[in-house]
Amino acid sequence: MSSDDLSKYYPYPTEGVIYSEPPSAADLGGWANPQEEGDRVQHEEQEQGLQSYRDELQPQLGLRPAEPIDKGSSEQYPAATGQTSSDLGQGTFGVELEFLAVQFAKVKNVAGQLAIVDPHPNESRWHSTKLSESELKYLRAIQLEGLDLSQYMLTNREIAERAITQKEWKRLRYSRTKLTRILRDRGLVVIKWPDGGINEIEEEMGYVPINDFSESEASDDEREGNFPNSSRLGDFQSNYEYDQSLDTDGNCASALAKWENDYYDYHEVNRLGVYRTRDADIRDLANNRCTISGWPNLQELEIQRLRAVLEERLRLERNAEKQYREDDRNDQVDPLHVRVPGLKQKYKAWTVTFDPSVDGNGMVKDRYSNTDNTESPFDEYFWFGAEVVSPVFPMKDERSREAIRVACGALRDSLRCHKPMEVSTGLHVHLGHTKGWTLFQAKRFATLWSLTENTLLRLHRKDRDADIKVG
Repeated sequence: MSSDDLSKYYPYPTEGVIYSEPPSAADLGGWANPQEEGDRVQHEEQEQGLQSYRDELQPQLGLRPAEPIDKGSSEQYPAATGQTSSDLGQGTFGVELEFLAVQFAKVKNVAGQLAIVDPHPNESRWHSTKLSESELKYLRAIQLEGLDLSQYMLTNREIAERAITQKEWKRLRYSRTKLTRILRDRGLVVIKWPDGGINEIEEEMGYVPINDFSESEASDDEREGNFPNSSRLGDFQSNYEYDQSLDTDGNCASALAKWENDYYDYHEVNRLGVYRTRDADIRDLANNRCTISGWPNLQELEIQRLRAVLEERLRLERNAEKQYREDDRNDQVDPLHVRVPGLKQKYKAWTVTFDPSVDGNGMVKDRYSNTDNTESPFDEYFWFGAEVVSPVFPMKDERSREAIRVACGALRDSLRCHKPMEVSTGLHVHLGHTKGWTLFQAKRFATLWSLTENTLLRLHRKDRDADIKVG
C-alpha cells in the first residue's frame, strides 16, 4: 500500500504517521484458553447490554436508527485479519506517557483587583482562556458577596487534598477532550475510555457520554463538512389541523406526533443528519415553524407548553444521535495494534486519562530558574495530570516507534507540558509476547537490564528515588 492510501486505515486526517505497508498482527488461531474465552464473552455481554439499552431508548423517544460513522470493512483494517510469518508469535510493547499539561492560567489579586495573570503571555501553545475567564467570573461573584477570597483561591496542593468539585470534574473532561483532539489531528486513533477519575458516572454506565460543557472550538461533529444544518432548514414547515373527534389530550399528542414526524421526514428527504441540528435551530423550528390551525379557543399558554415539550423531545433525540456517533468513535481500533486474546478495547487504540498521582507536588521554588516574580512557580497554573496510553504495538515494526514519536511531538508542540521526573511523572514501557515469553527470552531481558540499569538511572536529571545510589 502506498502512502497515498492512508484514508483506508485512518478515520482522522493523517499528517504525521506514514504507514507504507499494511500493519502486521499476531496469528493467534482464535481465542486460546478458557480464561481468554471468558474475557471475550464478558466483553460481548457488555456490548449487548449497552445495545439493549439503546434499543429500549429508541421507541421511548420515537427515534429512528442512528447514522453510524463509517469505520470500513474488516479488509480495511489488516491488524484485525493479518498474520505473522511465524507461528512463534511476536513481541509486543506499549507506553504510558505521564506529564502535567497546563489547563489555564490562574486568577491573581493584583493591587486589589482580580485579573488573569499568564506568566508566559507570549507562549503560543494552548491554555484555555475560556476556563480562565470562567474562573475570573466566579471569583468576582465571590468577591461581590463579601466572602473571604483566600478560601477559594487555593494552591494546587490544597486543591489536591480535598474532594473534587463539580467544576473541577468538568475541567477534567474538558482537558481530556482537548488532548484527545490534538492526537486525532495528527492521525492517531484515539478513543475515550470510561474513566471514573474524570467522570463519576462513566464507569457505572460503561460508556463516555457526550460533552456536557461548551467549548471555545468546534466539537468533533462540528469539525465535519457541511455543519450545521442551519442553512438548509429554511423551507421546513409543519402544521397540525385540529381534529374534532379527539379531546384536548388527544389533539396535543397528535400535534406533537405530527410535528416530530415532519421534522424527521424533512431531515431524511434532504439528507440532513439529525445530529447536525443545533439548539438554536431546534428552538426556532419548535416555536416558529410548527403551527396549529382550526383549534377553537386555544390558549397561548397551552401552545407554549406544547412547543416546550416538542423542543425538549427534539433536543433529547438529537443528543441520542450524537451519543451513538460518540460510541462509534470510541469503538475504533488502531490498525497497527496487535490482537491479543482478552485484550480490552482501551488497549487497541490510544487513550487519554487523568492520573491524580501526577500532581507535581514537591516542585518548590528552588527547583526553577527565573522566579523573581513569584513565590510559587508551580501555582501559576492549573494543571491536568495526564497519562497518554498507547495501544499494544508490535515490537519489531518501525511504524510502532514512528507512531509514538508522532504522539510525543503532537503533545509537545501543542501543549504547555511540565514533566518533573523526580516527583510524580514518568515513562512506562510495558513489554509482552503474544505466545508468552520463553525462559531464554526472559534470561536475555534480565541480562540486558542488569547491564543497562545504572545507565538508565543516570538519564534522569535527578534520581526519582532518593534511596537509589548510583555507583
